[in-house]
Amino acid sequence: NNKWSTLSHPVRYPDGAVSGLVQHHGARTVNLLTVDRWGNKTGWITAYSYNYAGYYAYPRGLWLAADGTFWVSLYVRSGISGLWYALIRHFDAKGQTLHEKSYWYASSAADAKGAHNDPVDLLFNPDQTRTIVNTMSWIAGHTGARLVRTLGDGSVKWLHDLDNGAQANEEPAAAQVFGDGSTAVAGRQWVDKQSGQGLLYKVDNGGKLSWRRSYDAGGDARLRYLAVASDGGFVLGGLVDGGNGDKRYWLVRTDAAGALRWQRSQKLAT
Repeated sequence: NNKWSTLSHPVRYPDGAVSGLVQHHGARTVNLLTVDRWGNKTGWITAYSYNYAGYYAYPRGLWLAADGTFWVSLYVRSGISGLWYALIRHFDAKGQTLHEKSYWYASSAADAKGAHNDPVDLLFNPDQTRTIVNTMSWIAGHTGARLVRTLGDGSVKWLHDLDNGAQANEEPAAAQVFGDGSTAVAGRQWVDKQSGQGLLYKVDNGGKLSWRRSYDAGGDARLRYLAVASDGGFVLGGLVDGGNGDKRYWLVRTDAAGALRWQRSQKLAT
């Protein structure tokens, strides 16, 4: 219909069906599209509507619960204040809201005028709490990681910023929760305006930093994916931009404490 739409964040069902989020800019909605294993559309519901002046909403994640309901995280701009905040919504297969809560926090009066909360991941913990992994963009111009642990009703249990210094410029991208409630987070830390390093850190169940590791691959390196190996180590995936058209896939293998075992890169096909 000549409307700009973006499909993202698919989840797969045991029978081969797939659901994904469609950002429909013409209708100003984020929709849940479901297709069967042959690609036939079987469902289309509104996951979130932002049809208000000055509002924007960008989907950041979709999760299918064991009871068949859905969780979605969104990066939303308020048309009233102009601030960007995290919104977590829980809804059933008909689109009816079961839970919805927005999260926006500033650490100072200056940040209250322009801090952005971008929810890059949402974790479901063994004790029925949830952890929102945010990239924070501060008005001073730097970025950082923020973890927010919420209770079942959405209220905040704790909040921790994981910046390695006020101007660290760190951007989380993926996270994994463990049985003891601890969390591993992968992403990027900027070295300067042209280059970055892969970043991996782990926090305990209370949000306290246990350790931090960085990995250099030359150029602008960033980690985007995180998986836990059978031996407790980490398998990390990302991209490296070495400049002058040198763009590479990047694979990193570490032990359980984040110590580097090996890394490999492969040039992207042109």
